[in-house]
Amino acid sequence: MTDHRLVELPNIVDGEGFCSCGCGKDSTPELLITLQASVFLMARERGKRIRVFWYGARCQAKNQATRGHADRSLHLDGEAADTHWEEYDGARWVKIPSQTVAAIMVGSGLWGGVGWKKYENTTKHTHLDLRDGKNPVIW
Repeated sequence: MTDHRLVELPNIVDGEGFCSCGCGKDSTPELLITLQASVFLMARERGKRIRVFWYGARCQAKNQATRGHADRSLHLDGEAADTHWEEYDGARWVKIPSQTVAAIMVGSGLWGGVGWKKYENTTKHTHLDLRDGKNPVIW
């Protein structure tokens, strides 16, 4: 798949953020920029190199096939990301606990929704989304 984005972001590679089924549905530019800002924030907060693995946009078929999906998921609008965060400890990459990621993301004021508790015993990811609201919805 060819990426036609106008801006290159250092922590977002070509094709990242597109629906994983190959349909071409893409994440919004706002999501990409907010995720990039979050990587910079996490690096500053943790004092280490950071990398994030994430899934963004979903088409209706992919959303329905995703365990634990929401019927009106912001992934359908390209405004949500399921993320796994790691930091480099000088010798190897180490997972940052979802609760730690969530606390930093809630405090950042960048995200309208931050979810991790629901996923702690399964995929252990942190959901981030751009829903409207002054205070983030947390689950």
